[in-house]
Amino acid sequence: MLEIYDILLKSLGPQGWWPHPTRFGKIVGAILAPAVKWSNVKKAVTNLEKAGLDNFESIKEAELNYLEELIRPSIYFRKKALALKAMAKRDDLLQQKGSNALRNELLALPNIGKETADSLLLYVFEYPTMIADSYTKRILYRYGFIQTEKISYDDLQMFLEASLPRDLGIYQELHALFVRLGELHCRKIPHCKECPLSSRCKKIDLKDPTEGV
Repeated sequence: MLEIYDILLKSLGPQGWWPHPTRFGKIVGAILAPAVKWSNVKKAVTNLEKAGLDNFESIKEAELNYLEELIRPSIYFRKKALALKAMAKRDDLLQQKGSNALRNELLALPNIGKETADSLLLYVFEYPTMIADSYTKRILYRYGFIQTEKISYDDLQMFLEASLPRDLGIYQELHALFVRLGELHCRKIPHCKECPLSSRCKKIDLKDPTEGV
């Protein structure tokens, strides 16, 4: 796994996640990011900032329908608007230190799932926990690390953390690199041309539509 990390870091470069200068923006990004390209998350965060909703007090006071429209670029925007509202009501959680206990409290909030809770822990609270998202699952399956894409979130997370030193910087960077690789190359329909890991891919039966282009 560390070999993969080194190859991706050299070929794709440091990703600098989360790519937002404020803690509020990082929290909102973590809530909006699941199942969404970062470019769409960025649009939604920009919409909030332009509307003056750049803190949790303003999120708390905003009309739900208005909030939904602002974050519409992020898929599942209705559920994510409710998640933002829930986080705004529990801003006391933002003063805590990262821990498994905090993870449980985050998961108890409406529409905060495991991926969102772990994103908050990793990038906002700087607590080392790996995010087992769909990009990571697809990549590790195609490269032969896991036997099925139907592996559970918890099992994949356990595999990742057992395969890596418990290092915050590596966890943050590797997840960001997996997302970048998934966006550029390891898509549902793969774009293997120029993929830095193409020589290691085990799923040679996949067809790359860019071949020969």
